[in-house]
Amino acid sequence: MKKEMNQKPLGIKLISILAFILFIISIILAFGFIFSKSVPSAGIASFFEEQSDQQMFNTITTIVLNSLFILGFVLIPISLLFLAVGLGLLKGKEWARMMTVAISVLFLIVGILETMVFGFTGIFFENIITILLSGTIIWYLLFFKKIHDYFL
Repeated sequence: MKKEMNQKPLGIKLISILAFILFIISIILAFGFIFSKSVPSAGIASFFEEQSDQQMFNTITTIVLNSLFILGFVLIPISLLFLAVGLGLLKGKEWARMMTVAISVLFLIVGILETMVFGFTGIFFENIITILLSGTIIWYLLFFKKIHDYFL
């Protein structure tokens, strides 16, 4: 049936665009985190009056910058995964559909957990959008016959 479908479903195009947007955001963050290692923190520490406060600030800043540096290298393969999934969806690959469902389930779980932990704080609406979007993507990719036929 896939061979007969000349046009990709609009939902698949939209999910692919979302995957490409996630790729762009995560690759920018990855390189930003990697280059954050070169940020000098000694100048900011001079605002503290006591030497012990300066040393504590420098220690905390070093730990944060090292963590961001490592996270940058972790984000590179994740961003490439988003790119591969976006391209795979456009080409009608079944593995891309299942990977998108798995990623959406992960985002759904994280969104629910963050909402339970943080409640009605500043990230509440972002979590609600994440939960709704992830649930919609899972529902769309698993339960629409037209989409199922597209990936056969």
